[in-house]
Amino acid sequence: MQYNETKLIVFFQSLSVSELNEFEKFIISPFFKQSRDPLPLYKILKRFHPEFTSEKLTEENIFAEIYPDLNFSDKKSRDLFRTISSALLKVVEEFIYFSKIKEDKVLRNKTFMKELLDRDLTKYYKQYLQSASDELDSKDSDYGEDILERFHLEKLNVRYYSHILDFENLFKYSEKSVESISTYFLIDLFRTAKSKFLGGFGRNINSVNNTVSNLLKSLNMEMVLKNFENTPHYFKLNFNYYTYKCLFDENGFALFEKAKNLFFEKKSTLSRYDKCSYYADLLNIAIFKNNYRLPEFHNEIFPIIKSIVEDRSYKISDSDFMQLDFYRNAVLYANVSKEYLWIEEFEKNHSRELIPEFRDNMKYYTLALFNYGLGNYEISLENISKLKFDLKHFKIDVKILMLKIYHKLNLPEQAHSLIDTFKHYLNNAKELPPPVKDRYNNFLNYYLLITRNNNIKDKDKNEKEIIRKQLKNDKNVYLNSWLNELIDEM
Repeated sequence: MQYNETKLIVFFQSLSVSELNEFEKFIISPFFKQSRDPLPLYKILKRFHPEFTSEKLTEENIFAEIYPDLNFSDKKSRDLFRTISSALLKVVEEFIYFSKIKEDKVLRNKTFMKELLDRDLTKYYKQYLQSASDELDSKDSDYGEDILERFHLEKLNVRYYSHILDFENLFKYSEKSVESISTYFLIDLFRTAKSKFLGGFGRNINSVNNTVSNLLKSLNMEMVLKNFENTPHYFKLNFNYYTYKCLFDENGFALFEKAKNLFFEKKSTLSRYDKCSYYADLLNIAIFKNNYRLPEFHNEIFPIIKSIVEDRSYKISDSDFMQLDFYRNAVLYANVSKEYLWIEEFEKNHSRELIPEFRDNMKYYTLALFNYGLGNYEISLENISKLKFDLKHFKIDVKILMLKIYHKLNLPEQAHSLIDTFKHYLNNAKELPPPVKDRYNNFLNYYLLITRNNNIKDKDKNEKEIIRKQLKNDKNVYLNSWLNELIDEM
């Protein structure tokens, strides 16, 4: 392992410039004094922050700088260096912990108020209760985590009112705590069920634990939710219930519409974190249902993507990177919707928000889609030639785009060669579940069938309708709408 791959360097690299300045004050504090002083090591490592890519960053070089009179090849010297490295790592761990406590006011309030009760300083408890409650109300929700924090605060209140023998408030907060923990449980139950369902299809993951599905089957959920009608979390429960039911319904569009309308009604009142989560649910469900030939969902995808971009709800904070999957879906479905100018603008405005290592690939792929849309097929192929094929779904996306270009340029030999390569890839892609492999294989089979019959004479036009009917009845075919366009061209 290279020195820049050690836990110490990886943790150190995660510190921002401002955190690094705070860390220096932290490390010299006598409260955290170590048996071995890690300050000299810290000062050397600071020079390499944040890249840590210099060839001079080796254990031997750094040891020689700290101890110029000692020989690193000696075992005692190496052990000494690792002891100092361990001491610095411990301080980094402590700093990450303490800086989080300092930053998280809700956690700080909860910890402090618990200490008041534990230390029998009960008479001061109410002085801090209102500010703790206000802090929790003002905190950006972590899609249910605020409800769990509310439960913890209400349980502290139960302890407090029990101590001062105020039974009216004791029972009041006992009820409230049950309401909060039940709400959190139900939301988490729905979210876990949805994640398992989508994960099982998209990532070939099979769970042997059926606790979640068994619980949901055993509960009369409509009756359960009636009990929460007058609570502030009724909207969250209903949204998660509708999206859960939509996934497991054979069609589910009416349920999807209910969830979407609920969300857009409440959207302006939600935190950015919540908006990201609700949008993600709607988008994932619409894409999943569209893949299984439910055309009403197809028309929902691109408008949701546009709304996500307008609301900047594709990442939790401005400092985060945009997720690669969202970028990919945005340009793919803009292409399907023939929104080529939107693709160009999206690449200009947002490709720099991706993790740096993905930017070039996604830039050239986006340009390839854009030029394909404008009919610049040779330029589109040039864009593709600059790509590095190092992402699972990305490989599939590029192959499909190339097949579309080969058709437009009337290059059947290149198309057939690529189809052979594509089928071989699908056969060996263990990470793809059978339904997904089938969808792509069916696309390839129809592509071959349609392009081989592309010169049907007028007297054989009924052959065209036979293929169209066959395609209509086959529910698991990728890019069904584009294949129908090919049939129209026959």
